[in-house]
Amino acid sequence: MTSVRILAVLVLFVAIAARSGSAQTVGEIARSQARAVVVVEALDERGTLVSQGSGFLVTPNGAIVTSLHVLRGGVSMRVRLGNGDIYLTTEVIDVDVLKDIAILRIKGFDLPVVSLGDSEKTEVGSEVMVISSPEGLTNAVSTGIFSGVSTLDTHRV
Repeated sequence: MTSVRILAVLVLFVAIAARSGSAQTVGEIARSQARAVVVVEALDERGTLVSQGSGFLVTPNGAIVTSLHVLRGGVSMRVRLGNGDIYLTTEVIDVDVLKDIAILRIKGFDLPVVSLGDSEKTEVGSEVMVISSPEGLTNAVSTGIFSGVSTLDTHRV
């Protein structure tokens, strides 16, 4: 549950960034940001799916943030972009076990990226929107409010 919450918070900050300082509708934010939300599938040595989750592109050359637990049990990853493109990769750039975060890279260029926000500017009660791909349901959108802040090590979450 904690790992799902961490990825949701990461995706949530995308929505905060997209919405801050503008009067965009949920639909407008979804259209502008969803292109950079991906489905990450972990594959075993036979190429069989062992797990899947959401992720999002943070650089135009293919860096993707996802939850570390999504990659567990896999020897390679298949990444499905919103436009239907599929990339295979084994390149994990970095992980943070405590925060359940992994950064992986696909071999791409000029890829869409999310607009990241500044978590220090978030306030309890702020409207938020999450774009994710739970159970492979691509670009599902949820809205709500930022309900609380806690501290994990030295970071606000």
